[in-house]
Amino acid sequence: MPISQLLKSTALITKLQTIRELEKSIEKDDFKVGAGPLTTANVLKKHKVDSKYSIVEQKINHTRSLTTEEIKEIDNNIHDFVGEFRKYGHSITPKMHMLEKHVVPTLKRWQIGLGLLNEQGGEQIHAAFNRQARSVYGVQSEMRKMISIMRNHLTLTSPQINSKVVKPKKILRKDCTNSAEE
Repeated sequence: MPISQLLKSTALITKLQTIRELEKSIEKDDFKVGAGPLTTANVLKKHKVDSKYSIVEQKINHTRSLTTEEIKEIDNNIHDFVGEFRKYGHSITPKMHMLEKHVVPTLKRWQIGLGLLNEQGGEQIHAAFNRQARSVYGVQSEMRKMISIMRNHLTLTSPQINSKVVKPKKILRKDCTNSAEE
């Protein structure tokens, strides 16, 4: 059935009217995020909270160094998110408390994102070690495997060491067709 016919169908119009009437009949308190039926207002409120959290998560979940201005902006974003979260009657969990009270002081102290301090950072390191372990699969000694993996990891993650690693030279091959004709 084409969309133009579907939009004209009385069944669809009736369902939409029923949903609108249901939304109007529900008390305002039922629109708290995570509570009550799935309504337009409820979805919009949840989206607002989620989008504010997404901004915070993007700004803190990395391993870049941070400027004082960036940290102030993150502080404002955290307060916006937590304020929106509280506005809909949610209680503050221990993780929310950590975000609200302890993240900004940590960022100010270390001036670097929290990428390695959260679960995702740990998973990324785990994945990197697994990739490196596959490259030393043929090495018999478990100790030599571990030493190779750790040395490779240190080389890749330490800018001071990585800058001193000698890169292999690219060998330029002469065009074989020219030498055959001569």
